Amino acid sequence: MIAWWLSIVLIGTLALPLSMRLFGHLPGRGLAWSKALGLLVVAWIAWMGAMLNLSGFDGVTVGLGLIGLGTLGWFVQQPFDKARLLAAIRQYWPQWLAYELLFALVFLLGIQLRFHGMFGSGIHGTEKPMESMLFSAVLNSPSYPPSDLWLAGFSVNYYYFGYVLISVLSVLSGATLGETFNLGLATIMGLASLGIVGLVTTMAGLWWREYLLSRLRLIAIAALGLFGGVLVLFAGNQIGALQKIVNSAEVNRLTDSQRVSVLWQAIQGVEPATLDPATLKSENTGISKSSTLPPMGEKFEAWPSSRAIYDDHEETMIIVDNQQRMGMSQREIITEFPFFSFYLADMHPHVLSIPLTLLAIALALAIFVRPAMVRFPKHDWLELAIAGLVIGGLYAANSWDAPTFGVLYALGLVGLWRGHTPQPTRRDWLQLAGQVGLVVLAAALLYMPFLLTFSSFAGRDTVPDPFASIPIIGSLGKIMAPARDHSGWTDLVAIFGLFLVPIIAWLSRTIKVWQLWAMTGAVLLIGLIAGIPAIVFLPIAVICWQTAWQRNQRDVQNFSLIVVGLAALLIVVVDFLYLRDIFDNRMNTVFKVYYQAWMLLGIGAAASIWGLLSNAQWRRWTNGIWLPLFGLLLAGGLVYPISVLNPTTSPSWDASGSKLDAVESSQHFSEPMRKAAAWLEANTPSNSVLATAPGSSYQDGGELATLSGRPTLLAWPGSHEGLWRSKQPDANQQVAQRQGDISAIYNATDINQLREVLARQRVDYVVWGPNEQKAYPQANIGLLEQVASKVYEADSWIIYQVQP
Repeated sequence: MIAWWLSIVLIGTLALPLSMRLFGHLPGRGLAWSKALGLLVVAWIAWMGAMLNLSGFDGVTVGLGLIGLGTLGWFVQQPFDKARLLAAIRQYWPQWLAYELLFALVFLLGIQLRFHGMFGSGIHGTEKPMESMLFSAVLNSPSYPPSDLWLAGFSVNYYYFGYVLISVLSVLSGATLGETFNLGLATIMGLASLGIVGLVTTMAGLWWREYLLSRLRLIAIAALGLFGGVLVLFAGNQIGALQKIVNSAEVNRLTDSQRVSVLWQAIQGVEPATLDPATLKSENTGISKSSTLPPMGEKFEAWPSSRAIYDDHEETMIIVDNQQRMGMSQREIITEFPFFSFYLADMHPHVLSIPLTLLAIALALAIFVRPAMVRFPKHDWLELAIAGLVIGGLYAANSWDAPTFGVLYALGLVGLWRGHTPQPTRRDWLQLAGQVGLVVLAAALLYMPFLLTFSSFAGRDTVPDPFASIPIIGSLGKIMAPARDHSGWTDLVAIFGLFLVPIIAWLSRTIKVWQLWAMTGAVLLIGLIAGIPAIVFLPIAVICWQTAWQRNQRDVQNFSLIVVGLAALLIVVVDFLYLRDIFDNRMNTVFKVYYQAWMLLGIGAAASIWGLLSNAQWRRWTNGIWLPLFGLLLAGGLVYPISVLNPTTSPSWDASGSKLDAVESSQHFSEPMRKAAAWLEANTPSNSVLATAPGSSYQDGGELATLSGRPTLLAWPGSHEGLWRSKQPDANQQVAQRQGDISAIYNATDINQLREVLARQRVDYVVWGPNEQKAYPQANIGLLEQVASKVYEADSWIIYQVQP
C-alpha cells in the first residue's frame, strides 16, 4: 500500500510543471489535477510502447512513461528562471500539501470502504470477475492490444484504457492482481475527490477574482470545495430516504402516483403502506405481488437506489394478491451514482474514467477563462496535444464520455472565441471549426492504435418497418431509436432534485426575465400531462445557453450556465432517444448519460450555492425558500451512505476475512484454484491456451485464465463475450462454435474427433476442476488421458497437457 501511494505521489509531483503550465492562469495553478494528468501521460506512453512492441506493459514501458513525463515537465518549465520557480513553490506549497492530505485521507477511506463494501473486499458479485480479467490481460499480455483471456486468440474488444491507468501503479508498486483491484478503487476515489474539490474551489476563486482573498475567504472557498466533494461523490439519491420513510425496499419500483400515495400514508403513520392492486406491475412474469408493500427489515437494502426507474416492458399475465390478471412486466433502468459505484466496487469503465472526465471539465474551464485567444496552429501545440490526449483517452476508457466532455471542451473554445469576436463572421466560424477539428484530429492520432483494433458494439443490423426504407432515417435507426418509456417526475426529483434546487434558485436570481420562466412552467405542465416531464429540461438548457451567449462574459458564471445547460440537454435527449445495443432498450443510455449529468449538475449546484451565498448574498430573504428545501434533500441524500456504513443497518459491515488482496479474500477464487493458477503461471508459456468450462455471466468461468494470465477458449459467453463480439463476425462465430467444441472435448466418445478439436482450437492444457466437474458430469476423462498427460493434480484440480 505504501509503495502504491508513493507511486502516485511521484507521478503527481513529476506532473506539477505540466499542470501549472496548462492551468497557470487559474486559482491554484491546477495542483488538484496533477496526479490525474501525470497518470494519463505515463499510461499513454507505456500503452503506446506496448502497442509498438517495444516491450510488454511492464517496468520498461512504464519507466519510459515516467521519463517522458519528467522530460515534458522539464521542457515546459524552461521559460521560468530559478527565482520565479522558487517564488511559485513558496506561494503554492500550502495548497499542494492540502491536496496531498486530502488524497491520502480519501485513499485510506477508500480502502476501508472496500473492506465494508457491498460484497466485502473480495472479487465476487456482479462484474468484478470480468474486471479482474481485464486487469490481468493488461498486465500479462505478451503483446498489445491486450489478449482476451476469455477468448483465446483474440484481443480485448472493450474500453480498456482505464485499466491501463490503474495498471501503471500496479507495475510501479509491484502489487498483486487482488491488491491492484482494491487499491485501484481507492485511487479512483482519491483522484475523484481531488478533481471535484479542485473544480469547486477554482470556480469559487474565479468568482472572487476581483477581490483580495483574505484568510477567512480562503477558508470559505476550501469549505465549499470539501462540501462539493461530499455533494457529488458521497451523497446518494432520494430513494434511500424513501425506503426509510415508507419502510420498504420496493419503493423504487413504484409509479409517480404510487410513490406519492405511499409517502403520504407513511407521513400519516400508515405502515406498511398499501396500493391499489389494479395499478401494480410485476418485474417478472409469474411473480406474485401484493398490494401491501413488504417491510424492509432490520438491514438497509443497498441495491434499489441504483434502480430508481422501472420502465413498462410488455403486457403479460401476473399474479396480484394470489389472483391472476393481465398486467405490465417491468424493466429496471440503471441509475447509479458515484457513492453507489464506490460501495459496489465494480471497477467498470464509467468509474475508471471519473478522473479523466473531471480533467476534461478542468481543461474546458481553463480554456474558457484564459486571458488570450487560442490559435492552435500558430501558438499552443502542447495544449492541443493534451486536449487530444484527454478526450481521446475518454473514448478509450469509456466511450460514452468522449462526446459529452468533448462537446464541453468545444463549448469552452466557443466561449473564448466569442469573447474576442463580438460580431462573428463566416471566416471566424470556419476558424473556430478548424480549432475544434484539430483537437479531434489530435485525439484520433494519439489513440489511432486503439481505434484500429477496437470494434464498437453499438448499433444493430436491422431497423423496424416502416423506418427501414426511409433514407438517412433508416441508417440512423441502426444506431439510435426512440425511447418507448420516459422517466417519471418522481424519478427525476429523486435522482437530480438535490442539485436542481440550488441551481434553479441561482438561475431565477440571475435570469430575471419572467417570460422565460413562464414558458418553462408551461412546458413542465404539458410534460406532466403528457407523461414526459423531462421535457422541462429543454427550456432550461435553452435559457442557460442563451443567457451565456448574450452575456458574452468569460467568467465562472457563464461557465456554470454552460455546464448546467449541457447537463439539462443530456437529460432531455436520452428521454426521447437511446443508443441501440445488444439489449436494445434505454437502460445503458440512461445509465451512462445520467452518470455524466450527475457530475455536471453536482458541480453546477456547488457553484450555484456559492453564487447564492457569497458577497453578502446570504442576507437575501429568498434564501429562506430554497435553503430549507435543499437541506431536506441533502439529508435525504445522506441517508444512503450513512445507512450502508452504519454497522447496525449496513447489509455488509462484517469485514471478517477481508484482506487488501481482493483475490485472497474472494469467494470466486478458492485457495486450490489459486495454487493451480500459480503452477500454470510458473510452468507454462505465456501464450498457452487452456480448455475450461465457459461458465455463466456473473457466476463462474474463466477464473484460472484470470489468475494465471493464460487465455482460455471461452468464458462468460452470454452477455459479455456475446456483447463484445456482436460486431465481429469471426469472433462471434467462435463464441458460438467453442461452446460446442468445449463440450466435445470433455464429452468426447471418439479419440480422433477429440484430437481434431484440440488441434483446431490449438489447446495446450485441459483443466479438470470443480467447474468442469459440475458442467460435464458425464465427461469421458479416460479418453482425454489417452491424448493428454497429467501434469498437475491437487485438491480436486487436475491439469492435462495435450500431447503434440
